[in-house]
Amino acid sequence: MSILNQHVNLDMPAAQYHAVDALSKSMMSKILKSPAHYLATLEEHQEPTKAMNMGTAIHTAVLEPQLYSQVVAVIPPDIDGRNKDGKAWKEAHKSRIHLTHAEDIDVQGVANSVRRHPFWDIVRLDHKIEASVFAQDEQTGLALKARPDLWIEGHTLIDIKTTDDASPEAFLRTIASFGYHIQAAHYMAMTGADNFIFVAVERKAPYAIGIYKLDAEWLQAGENLRRKAISTLHECRALDSWPAYPTATQTLSCPKWVLNKSEN
Repeated sequence: MSILNQHVNLDMPAAQYHAVDALSKSMMSKILKSPAHYLATLEEHQEPTKAMNMGTAIHTAVLEPQLYSQVVAVIPPDIDGRNKDGKAWKEAHKSRIHLTHAEDIDVQGVANSVRRHPFWDIVRLDHKIEASVFAQDEQTGLALKARPDLWIEGHTLIDIKTTDDASPEAFLRTIASFGYHIQAAHYMAMTGADNFIFVAVERKAPYAIGIYKLDAEWLQAGENLRRKAISTLHECRALDSWPAYPTATQTLSCPKWVLNKSEN
C-alpha cells in the first residue's frame, strides 16, 4: 500500500467522518475538475440535496435497517408542509430525512431487492459496515480518508450504487461519468483489499440489480487519476495557487460520434 498510519474507526457517525479534514474520493473528483472547484467546495456550506438524502435512506435501509426509523420520517398523506400542522410536523422530525410515501416505497423496494439477491449471502461472512478509514499518503504526507459500504473478511469491498439503468452497457458509462474507478482504486489502496465489487441497483421497479467488478485496466486508470488528484492538491497547497481552467484559447476537436451523426 502507498499509505502510512492507517486508522480504522468502526463507530464514527457519517457527519463526523465528513467533517474530518482529509482527502476523500468525492473531493478528488473536485480537484480533478480544477483546483478552483475543489477550493470553492471547501468554502461553501452545502445542504444535503434530495438525491443525497435518498442515498442515505437507501444505505440505511440496506445496511442498517434497524436504524431506518431513526434516520427517516415518512410524511403522512394528510400533512401539508405549508400550513401550521405541516410546519409543526417538520419541526418535530427535523433531525430526520423526510420522504414521501412513494419515495419510501422505492427505498424499501431497493433494499428488499438487494437483500433478496443471491449475492447478498456474502454479508453472512465477517464484515464491517461503513468503517471510517484514515491514513497518510506515503509520497506527499497528505491526509486521506475512505468509508466503504461493506468490508468483507478484510479483503473484499462492496459498494452499493443506485442508478437509473443497471445494465452492463449503461453502468460502464456511469462508472466513467462519476469516477467510480477512482473510488475503487482509492478504497483498495486505503484498506489493502484486493477485490472491489459494485452492487448496482435501479431506483425504480423492478429494482433490477447488476453485480460488477472492474478489470485491471479500469483499476489502473483509477489509480492514475487518484495519484494525479493527490499530487495536484499537494502542489496547490505548496504554492497556494488554485487555478480553474487554462487561460489560453484551446481548440476543441470534433468527436467521432458527432461526425458519424452528421454523415447519417
